[in-house]
Amino acid sequence: INYETLATQLTEYAKLKHDYSCDGLVLMDIDAYNEQDIYRPKNSMAFKINELTAETRLIDVVWEGPSKDGFFCPVGILDPVELGGAMISRATLHNLDIINQLNVKYGSKVSLLKAGDIIPKIVSVIENDSGCVDIIIPTECPSCGSTLVRDGVNMRCMNKTCGDQVVHQITHFIKKLGVKSASNATLLNFGITSFDKLLSFTPNKSYKSEVKLYNELYDKVFSQSKAKLLAAMNFVGLSEILITKILDHYGYDVIENFDFKYWQLFLIVVR
Repeated sequence: INYETLATQLTEYAKLKHDYSCDGLVLMDIDAYNEQDIYRPKNSMAFKINELTAETRLIDVVWEGPSKDGFFCPVGILDPVELGGAMISRATLHNLDIINQLNVKYGSKVSLLKAGDIIPKIVSVIENDSGCVDIIIPTECPSCGSTLVRDGVNMRCMNKTCGDQVVHQITHFIKKLGVKSASNATLLNFGITSFDKLLSFTPNKSYKSEVKLYNELYDKVFSQSKAKLLAAMNFVGLSEILITKILDHYGYDVIENFDFKYWQLFLIVVR
């Protein structure tokens, strides 16, 4: 059986039979499905057949960031166009290399693609007329004013004390430990702009949202083991298992007083 052909035929049939849009389907063994009470039953295969495309013009580019690691991501602002039943006015441009490869400029007529993704992407430039202008690459961090540098395919703020980066890191840290009521905006509203302020946070009991966050922090952060806390920090390539090995090998007192730039050395030694 040619499953791709069958999937395409069934998808087209579904589009004719129903008023709502269909971007694919799932083929499965019905007997096996009826015997399984799980979200993704075995003996099934999903197909994303209908790759949605549209053409429009790029109006502007905003550089979202800095992220918790200081990176900036270019997002295209579009002349709104309908795509898959929704009006699309933003699309990802991924990074600097993609911008150069596509030769996309302000005013470019571009082709969009949405293939099962929530955020559509710009996949090609259809036309650059005489009025198109090169995209301006940011050179200064809007959060701390530091000079941005190119790091691989992205622009990056290298200031480790950059306010927005630190807030992103705190949010990432507590969410990784299961705190659901946290967001960058929430932390900023409550004045939690550093890890010291996170540790000293005392809620105003008149505000339920502050009390709720405090209770979550107490239950899911402040009561965790040292290994879990370190595993939730923004260390690249260090899992909870590896951190536990490091703690067992060196002891927490040694780690607590050590310069964290040597974590990669620790990782090599433990392995």
